[in-house]
Amino acid sequence: MIDQEPARIPVISIIRNSFAIPWSKRATMLRALLPISLIMIALRMGDSVILAELGFVAEFVTRILYWMVITVFAVTCHRLILLGDDSVPKYGLRKWSKRESSFVGWSLLGYGGWTLITLLVIIFSVGFTGSLGSLPQTWGGYALYFILVPGAYVVARFLVLLPATAVDEQRDLTWAWKTTEGNGWRLFLVVGILPFALSYGPDYLPGRLSVVDFVIQAVGLILYVVEVAALSLSYQHLTAHRVLRFGQGRRMW
Repeated sequence: MIDQEPARIPVISIIRNSFAIPWSKRATMLRALLPISLIMIALRMGDSVILAELGFVAEFVTRILYWMVITVFAVTCHRLILLGDDSVPKYGLRKWSKRESSFVGWSLLGYGGWTLITLLVIIFSVGFTGSLGSLPQTWGGYALYFILVPGAYVVARFLVLLPATAVDEQRDLTWAWKTTEGNGWRLFLVVGILPFALSYGPDYLPGRLSVVDFVIQAVGLILYVVEVAALSLSYQHLTAHRVLRFGQGRRMW
């Protein structure tokens, strides 16, 4: 008899390993991610200069380039964590493939879905309270954060498509929804609240001088690796459990 109970994501263990596993792989990850990381930092630090000196079009092109670079960065992280050190070239991925295009497509779909759901919640809230300006006074100072929750919950359940795509698995929205059944709020904590909390880390570093700004950007990328690791490990836990239910094995952390 096949067990139909969904795998319960061990939130604390996932978060702990999101820090521990990148640290244990630090030499490999540093070597594979350093070239792309330097490009990302240069794009981030030069963003305001590009906008001021070259105008909006150049700044828009820079944003697209940054999106492409961070996609390669994320795919590299997912593959190193899920498939091992030999899954990417020694100094990281150096070419764009269908895999990266699919990764961007799912990312854009997730962002668009979150935006649409959030707008619908705002429209409903405005209709319920009378005006958007009354929301903080009616529901408290954190009302706008709560407005973001429904969209974030839905997107969190579909985010497992990103690591799946990174390891060359062809999946769809139906698969993602079924795979994350019973784990929506756990995923919300791991891939929603955790990244939100980590995003404030660089803000506590002092100054905005060029050297300090470089350090801030580097810390931000390190924390992003932790966020990607949390999603990778969540995906690994869910898919490993589903495979085991059908009598096959897959290594888990």
